[in-house]
Amino acid sequence: MANLEVPVPINDLANPATAKIHLNPPTPFTGKRTDFVQFMQDIFVYLRINKHIYNDDDKRISLVLSYMTDGDAAIWKQQFIQTKMEEAILAGDDADTDWGRYKDFVDALKRSFSPYDGPGEALEAIKTLRLGDGSITEHISKFRLLVLHSGLTDNAALVDYFRETLPWSLQRPIVTSEIPPNTLEDWYTKATNFYVGYKRAQRLFKKKEEKPTTNNASGSTNPPRRFAFPQKRDPNAMDVDQMSTEERTKLMKEGKCFRCKNFGHLSRDCPNKNGNNVPKKWDGKSAAAHIRAIISSMSEEEKKALEEEGNKSGLGF
Repeated sequence: MANLEVPVPINDLANPATAKIHLNPPTPFTGKRTDFVQFMQDIFVYLRINKHIYNDDDKRISLVLSYMTDGDAAIWKQQFIQTKMEEAILAGDDADTDWGRYKDFVDALKRSFSPYDGPGEALEAIKTLRLGDGSITEHISKFRLLVLHSGLTDNAALVDYFRETLPWSLQRPIVTSEIPPNTLEDWYTKATNFYVGYKRAQRLFKKKEEKPTTNNASGSTNPPRRFAFPQKRDPNAMDVDQMSTEERTKLMKEGKCFRCKNFGHLSRDCPNKNGNNVPKKWDGKSAAAHIRAIISSMSEEEKKALEEEGNKSGLGF
């Protein structure tokens, strides 16, 4: 791309004369890159011949802005003024908007409107353009300028290119909307509307998350109450689950049923589990198994005491 050097007027001392010298004013700039150099040259001549009037940066910038009234130049102008207004409000003096230095202003114009080397470079810029942290209006303005200098006229291709510049979170609601856009202008409108709504929802949710919740009469902030629901118990489960470890050990040592606490059977064979209190007699195999289970659970001292008791009674354990 050619290295453009746009002249910047020298900040001369003000001339006492206040009459403006009349000559052909600059042609209004629409944002067409091929007209940019000519526009800035006309501005330079106009400022130079009237330097006694446009003797500070604010006046010079205001003059240039007054000739940016149409097309992409008008969009750029709106974005520039909006930014300056927001800066003034944050500074606490929205009535005194500071345009900044004229040289910086001209450099910003050059970055936005300097001609490309050719349609190929503009097309490559379209393919890599993505919506970042800037506004959707600024993004659309950049895309318009690139389309202008790329020479593309195929609406379907331009729609695809523009759609790809948007994040998927913005593409999805647009393509699934009740009336999906077909033309590029429709896409510009839909993208703007959905972007504004998306940003508004983000701000609302952020405020809601930051707002503390009060849930008592005193107005103090407490964490949300958690409710614990008791675990349902199987009605068919054995009541032995309610027993303590000591009680189960004692019944086992005594050879009693865990359910009815009587001798002669195990809890799984308890006749009382169905409301029948008639004890069930054990067969030899079940009794022997039960006795072995009891003995295996005893300590060495208990086994020794049982053996001595059996020898005394003649049972011979």
